[in-house]
Amino acid sequence: MTLPPKSSPAPHNGVLAESSPDPILTIDETSTIVFANDAAERAFGYSIAEMVGQSLHMLIPADLRERHDAGVAHYVHTGVRRIAWQGLRVPVRTKSGTELQVEISFGEFEWQGQRLFSGFLRDISQQAESERVIAAANAQLQEQASELEQQVEEAQMLTEELELSNAEAELRAHLAATSAERAKRLLALSTELNKATTASDVADLILDAGMSAVGADAGSFAVISHDDDGSAQFEIIRTRGFRAEISEAFRRFDLHPGRPLSDAVLRGDLVLVRSREDARRRYPTVADVGYEGFVGVPVFIAGVAVAAIAFSFSEPQDFDEPTETFLRTVGQECAQALERARLYDERAVQAERGEFLAEATRLLSSSLDYEATLAALAGAAVPMLADWCAVDIVREPRLREWPPRLTRLAVAHKDPAKRALGLTLEERFPIDWDSHDGTPAVVRDGATQFIPFVTDDMLRRTARSAEHATALQHLHFSSVIMVPLQARGLTLGVLTLVMGESERHYTTDDVALAKDLAARAATAIDNARLFREAQTARAVAEAATVRAASANKAKSNFLATMSHEIRTPINAVLGYAELLALELAGPLTDEQRAQLARIRDSTAHLLTLVNDVLDLAKIESGTLRVDTGEVLASDTMNAALSLVAPQAIAKGVRISERCAGACDTHTPRYVGDPDRVRQILVNLIANAVKFTDAGGAVTVDCRRVDHTPRGQSLTHGRSFVGFSVRDTGIGVPREQLEHIFEAFVQGESDRRSPYTREQAGTGLGLAISQQLAHRMDGEITVDSEPGAGSVFTLLMPAAEPRGGGLE
Repeated sequence: MTLPPKSSPAPHNGVLAESSPDPILTIDETSTIVFANDAAERAFGYSIAEMVGQSLHMLIPADLRERHDAGVAHYVHTGVRRIAWQGLRVPVRTKSGTELQVEISFGEFEWQGQRLFSGFLRDISQQAESERVIAAANAQLQEQASELEQQVEEAQMLTEELELSNAEAELRAHLAATSAERAKRLLALSTELNKATTASDVADLILDAGMSAVGADAGSFAVISHDDDGSAQFEIIRTRGFRAEISEAFRRFDLHPGRPLSDAVLRGDLVLVRSREDARRRYPTVADVGYEGFVGVPVFIAGVAVAAIAFSFSEPQDFDEPTETFLRTVGQECAQALERARLYDERAVQAERGEFLAEATRLLSSSLDYEATLAALAGAAVPMLADWCAVDIVREPRLREWPPRLTRLAVAHKDPAKRALGLTLEERFPIDWDSHDGTPAVVRDGATQFIPFVTDDMLRRTARSAEHATALQHLHFSSVIMVPLQARGLTLGVLTLVMGESERHYTTDDVALAKDLAARAATAIDNARLFREAQTARAVAEAATVRAASANKAKSNFLATMSHEIRTPINAVLGYAELLALELAGPLTDEQRAQLARIRDSTAHLLTLVNDVLDLAKIESGTLRVDTGEVLASDTMNAALSLVAPQAIAKGVRISERCAGACDTHTPRYVGDPDRVRQILVNLIANAVKFTDAGGAVTVDCRRVDHTPRGQSLTHGRSFVGFSVRDTGIGVPREQLEHIFEAFVQGESDRRSPYTREQAGTGLGLAISQQLAHRMDGEITVDSEPGAGSVFTLLMPAAEPRGGGLE
C-alpha cells in the first residue's frame, strides 16, 4: 500500500517513495509495519511481503524493543516526545542477523482515520566507521598535541634553566613549537574538513592549511580519473600561487612514471624534491617551472589512489621528519574528507537523479505524441544532466536502410542562440555515414559512445572542414555520451548528452543513467508508434471487414440465387424423366429405361450438390434457420436409416442398428432440430456406406453420455446423446483427420487427384454437418485407422430426464 502525506497526492508520493535510494518504513500505533519501499528491501534483506504486516520488532535489536514500545505508547497516550524525531541514530537488525547503523527522521500523519508514523532511514554505517576512525585520529592527534605541548613546556623549562645559552636547545624548542603549531593546525583542519561536502571544498581547505603550515609558495590539488583502457589522468581542480599559464598548461596530464606527482601515487608515499639540482638529477625530462623544492602527497581511499596534493617552494628545502609526518597526516585527513564528501555527494546525486527519472517517466507517459514529450525531456535534462541535449529519430527503423533517414527532433540548451546553432549544425555539416565514430556508430552498431574528455585534437579529426572545426570549438564540448534508443531489436534514434561551458565531465555512473533514460525514451517512442500502427491497422481491418461482409453477402446472395435458378431446370429434368418413365409419350425399350435411370440418378445427385452449396452459403451468412426441441434419438436415427437403406442394399453393405425403439421408455432424448440432426446422420451413414466395400458392415448406435468427452469444445458439466456410425471401410489417414471437416475436402485413403477419385461428391457434407452440429451446441468427432474403418460420433445436448424416469 502507498500512504500519501496530507500535502501531496498519492501517486506522486508513491513515485517518490519507490524512487528514493534510502529505506522508508511506515508503522501504525501498534508498531506494525504497513509500508516498506524497495530500498528497505535491499537494505534489510527482508522482502516487502515479509515486512508488511509484521511488528517493527523484526528490525529492532532485542535489548531496544522494550524502550521502543514504551516510547511509542507514551507518545500515543500523552503526545509528548521523549526523543528528537530528526537525525536519530539507532542500530537496525537485518534478516542476516547483522546490525546496521542508521539515521532516522520520521513524522506523523493520518490516513483513512488511522494514525501512522513514517520514517526515512539512511544507512550511516560507513559514516559511523569513518567517524570512529576520525575520532581515533583526533584522539591520537590530541594525544600528540598534548605530548608536544608537554615537550614545549619541558623545552621552555630547559631553556629557562640554561638561559637560552645553548643553540641546540633553541633549535629543539623551535622544532617543538613548530610541531605544536602544526598539531593545532591539524586539529583545526580536521574540524573544518568534517564540514566539507565537495571535493572542491576539501581541496580549498587542504591547500590553505597545508601551504601555511609547511611554508609553501604554491600548491595544487588534483583528482585521479581512470579510462576504460586502464590508463589514469590527473585533473587539477584547485591551484594556489601558480601563474595562470602554468595552471592552464597542467590542467590535465597523464599519470606516468618518472614524474614527481605520478611517482608519489605509484609508490604510495611522499616524493620530496629538495632543490632544483635534485630535480634535474632525478627528473631530467620534467620541465622547470621556476621553483626550487617540491612535495608530492598521495591520497588513498581503501588502497585506491584518488587524489594527489602538490606543494612548491621558491627556496631549497631540508624536509625534516616532523614535516614528513605532518604531510602524511594531511594526506590521511584528506582521504577521510574526500570519502565523506563522496558519500554525501552520492546520496545527493542519487536523490536528484531519482527525482529526475521520476519526472522523465511522467513526461514520457503523459502523451502518445512522442515528438513533443521527447522535446520536453531534452529540456528537462538541461542543465542537470548536460549543457546540451539532442534527440535524433530514425524515421523508418524497420527498413534498416543505410544511411538511415535521421531527423533531429529536439536540441536543448539554456542559451537560445546556441540552441538554434545546434538545430542547424547537421544541416550545415551533414553526417559522414562512413565514419566509425559518433552518430553513425551508435545507429549502425547499437553501442553507446562515451567520451569522458573531449580534446581539440578530437574535434579537428571529427570536423568535415575548417569551418566545421571552428563551429565545434565554439561550442566548447568537454564530455559526450551518445546512447542508442532501442526497442524490440530496432534502433529508433540517438540520445546525445554533452557537457560544454560548465567544463563538467561524465563518469560511468552518468553513462548508466543515460542508458536508463534512453531505455525509457525508447519504450515511449515504441509504444507511441505501436499505438499509431494499431490505429491504422484497426482502420484498415474495419474497412476490410466491411468489404468482406459486403462480399460475403454478395456471395451468399449469388449462391442462393444460382441455387434457386439451377434447381428449377433440375426439377424440370426430373419431372420430364418421370413422365418418360410413365411411358406417356410412348413405350420405352430396356436400353432407354436404363439410360433414363442414369439421367434421374445424375440429376438427383446434382440436386444434392446444389443443396449442399446452398446450405453452406446460409451457414456462412448466418441465415440458416435451426429449430430447437426435445426429440427421441431413436426416431431421428430410424428416419435417417430409412433414407440410406436403399443405397446400402444396392451396394451390398449390411447396416446394423442398436438404438432402442420408440416404444422403449429408456430411449434418450436430445435437444435440437430433428430435420438438421437427420441431415447430419444421413450424411454420416451415407459416407460410411460410400467408403465401405461390398460385404462390409455399418453399425449405428445412440446412447446417453453423462460426461463431457475430453478435449471437445462442448459445455462441461452437462450430459449428451451420442449418435455413432461405425464402418469397416477404408479408414482415414491420421494426417488427414485434422482437415476432414474442412469444406471441399474428401476423406479418401490417399491423395489422388480429384479428377480420378473413386468416390463422387463435393467434399461439403462433413463441413456442413459439423457447422450444423455447432449451431445446435453439438460436436462431431472421428476416430479412424486406415484399413480398419472409422467411427464418426455426433454429440448432441441431452434433454433433462422427465419425472418418474419415463420419457
